[in-house]
Amino acid sequence: MNMERYVIGTGWWCTNQDHDGATRLQTYGDDQIRSECFNEKWYQSISDNTNPQQIIIVDSASPIPPPIIDIDSRIQYLRLNENGGHATNLKGKYCGWTRSVIVGLSYTLCCDADYFVYVEQDVLLSGRGIIEKCIETMKTNYMFGETSSIQQPLQQSFFVIKRQGIERFLSRLYRINRSDYEFSPEEKFVICSGSMLSPLCAFPPRGRNIMRKRCRVLIRRCIQLLSKLSFGHFFLGFDLCPFGCGRERPIDFRSEYYYFQHGTESELLEYEKNHKY
Repeated sequence: MNMERYVIGTGWWCTNQDHDGATRLQTYGDDQIRSECFNEKWYQSISDNTNPQQIIIVDSASPIPPPIIDIDSRIQYLRLNENGGHATNLKGKYCGWTRSVIVGLSYTLCCDADYFVYVEQDVLLSGRGIIEKCIETMKTNYMFGETSSIQQPLQQSFFVIKRQGIERFLSRLYRINRSDYEFSPEEKFVICSGSMLSPLCAFPPRGRNIMRKRCRVLIRRCIQLLSKLSFGHFFLGFDLCPFGCGRERPIDFRSEYYYFQHGTESELLEYEKNHKY
């Protein structure tokens, strides 16, 4: 397996309130994935299956800090002065999620690490060497999750970016003069990776109407088609994760490698059966 150095990044937001209307309009999965105790399961998943050089947690001015910040010397904790909110109900140009990615990518450059790996705060990983497995199959500077049943063109709860692609990715992201509500972070990722499909993301330029939904469907289907070709990555500008599943369902808990987010109570229990949590 490859021995490249990588930084794992994530964002953080947690509150005791059942629902925070300033953050997002709808929630998914069991409530425990938004609780402070889940942070320990997230860390255990990282500890058991990966070997990062550093772990950076970007806190969006959360009422409750992540409990794991003092248990591992590799963990670097950075607290922002405000909560950017969810892309569907945000404050400013970038939602809290995008801000955590920007900070993590910049931190990776300053650490001179080989890769930045994002693992969202509600994601669990399975399979020792899961990140190395991704790295050894990469043909481009970027790797994102595939999607077949959700609306967005790709998944980004778990992704990998090579150091060589970070500056170009960030410069493209900064040049997009639309907020995360007008252009979703997933659509921006298609553009920032240099995909030949990126012009479709910019039409229509504003709003979330029926034409934008149709464009998303077209982009998603093109990505699925191109991913099956041996040279498909050339057109996409990025690789697709060689395993599932993120928000896709069902989860194959027998697979050697997988990751998932928005876990339900039954899915979390099934995962814990195999990982002794």
